[in-house]
Amino acid sequence: TTWEGILSQPIPEGSLLLSNDRDEMVPQWYLKYVEGVRPDLVGLFPGLQPGDEWANVSQVIGRALRTGRPVYAIKQMPGLSVKFAQQGPLLPAATAGEGRLGLLMRIVGPAVSKAPDRPLALAYADALKLVGYDLDPTMATAGGTLAVTLYWQPQRKMARVYSTFVHVVDADGTVLGQSDQRPGGAYYPTNLWRPGEVLRD
Repeated sequence: TTWEGILSQPIPEGSLLLSNDRDEMVPQWYLKYVEGVRPDLVGLFPGLQPGDEWANVSQVIGRALRTGRPVYAIKQMPGLSVKFAQQGPLLPAATAGEGRLGLLMRIVGPAVSKAPDRPLALAYADALKLVGYDLDPTMATAGGTLAVTLYWQPQRKMARVYSTFVHVVDADGTVLGQSDQRPGGAYYPTNLWRPGEVLRD
């Protein structure tokens, strides 16, 4: 039933559909190969084939984008925005369905498309480098909201999942605002980051 809802959406011809979970994708294969529904679509997931390019959902997305075909995640996967720019959902949640699946998110390319507004080269041991940051707006105002975007570059493979934090403090050291999170969330945490890539947090 979920896949009937997904496939009723205006998915462009020849699109690649992705999930991090094989079990979520297998019904699409059944509909395609057994019932002949939307045979132009290809469903992909990690572990589909042996090798590094199929090791996790980030690697599968990278491979899919290189084909030049439209690429859609079949659900929201918070955290992937650290590496990939996304658009969507294809239809509003009320139309696509309220379940875990069905909100098609278009993956359009890498998240980092420009150099940071404020370049840096701050090394955290030999593992990670903060290469810069953006502020929006460029000057904080009393009672306002300040968005801080950090640009990370792994220097080596990291074995652990790390968190980042940004604290805004006044001249007396009083915390005025803060954000603490795990960049990449559950779908592209720091232990999957690859040396040399630049990621947007």
